[in-house]
Amino acid sequence: MKKYLIPLIALGIGGSAIAFNLLTRSSDSLSQPPSIIQPVQAQSPTAQDKPILVQIHADWCPACKTLAPIVTSLQQRYQGRANFVILDVTDRGKTQASEAKARALGLSNFFAANKSQTATIALINPKNGQVIQTFRKNFDTQAYVKAIDNAITQVRQR
Repeated sequence: MKKYLIPLIALGIGGSAIAFNLLTRSSDSLSQPPSIIQPVQAQSPTAQDKPILVQIHADWCPACKTLAPIVTSLQQRYQGRANFVILDVTDRGKTQASEAKARALGLSNFFAANKSQTATIALINPKNGQVIQTFRKNFDTQAYVKAIDNAITQVRQR
């Protein structure tokens, strides 16, 4: 019995480590092509001139907890120049509320495609609904600053 127990335990630990690595794999910027969502229905004309930073958040997500102070500092830095939307998927009730929020803002397709990807942050052009850039589990504030600055320029040009 002992002869088989140790290899089984080692196999279980090794398999768990591989699965954990695949589930928590980080990438600075996702390399998927930009997707098109419905143009955001702005409440005021000036809202159309500001890029939207959308975060998929869950209270149980460790990466989301790490991102929280980064997003807060970005909100303060870009107050009045970018719109921030947090779509919370912590539980069923918050997910349903976020679906309603996404629908009201014209972000339904984005939310449907990304609601299972916590710690995702995307910059969206409100004029045409195009995803400008997407980040997943990126904790580099300067990468966000550069992306938001570029998004502000891009939104104003069109």
